[in-house]
Amino acid sequence: MSSEASGDRDQDLRRLLEERSALRRQVEEALQRIRSLREELGRIKSKLDEESAELGKLRGRYEELRELRGSVVEELRDLRGRASDLRKMSRGLSAGSGSRSAESLEREIERLEWELQTKPKGEVDERRIVESLGKLTRELQVLRRAYGLRSELDAVGKRIRELEERYEEISMELDAVREELNQSRERVKSLLMAKRQLVQEISGASEDLRELRDRLLQVEAKVNASRLRRREEERARRDAEERRLLSQRREEAMRKLERNESLSWEDLQALYTPERGRASPSAGGIRRLV
Repeated sequence: MSSEASGDRDQDLRRLLEERSALRRQVEEALQRIRSLREELGRIKSKLDEESAELGKLRGRYEELRELRGSVVEELRDLRGRASDLRKMSRGLSAGSGSRSAESLEREIERLEWELQTKPKGEVDERRIVESLGKLTRELQVLRRAYGLRSELDAVGKRIRELEERYEEISMELDAVREELNQSRERVKSLLMAKRQLVQEISGASEDLRELRDRLLQVEAKVNASRLRRREEERARRDAEERRLLSQRREEAMRKLERNESLSWEDLQALYTPERGRASPSAGGIRRLV
């Protein structure tokens, strides 16, 4: 084998080793990137869980407020209907009670009753007084009922004002919760997009890692094959060198035999050492020739 061919093989092996080293670094970098992406994905999932829980709470609060506002609206509707009825009834009673107050009617009734009880019967028109008392009593009852309706109407009006204030408060809170709900939805949407993006990146990075590992395995196989060829070539070179040296020693030993010179132990080994694969002569045979 020429030194030029050996040099080319050494250069090829160095190139393969450099390529293997570069691929190992790339594999480690790919693994580190996948670990980082998975850690980020874990953080995104944690945030998504927290934001989803918050979104659920906001949805529950929003529905609760809607139901509450609906009950307020229903009660307002009923109370406004009752107020309308009370106003109609009050106007009708007021028209029938005249313009006098309850106090003046009570004083007039007391005066007539006193007159009826204290004056002699011959001096009073008892029938007239009794009719007047009946009329005044009915008028007083109507007026008192009208007062009662006005009192109920005032109470209903007060409750309506309270409910209207409550309606405004609930509406304001609903607007605030709706805004928070929309913001939370946007955050969840953004986190879901980030999650999908990371999953895609991890999938792509994993595919890149598989390709790098496949390439690394191929280069490892080439490195091993190159090293195996180098070992075989080195073994073949050593065997050839051993055969060459053995042939030289054998030729020297043969020349000594031709000159009837005594042979050394090394000369005898050279003469009797077989080629690779053949059995060596026994030590006893060698000693007999010394």
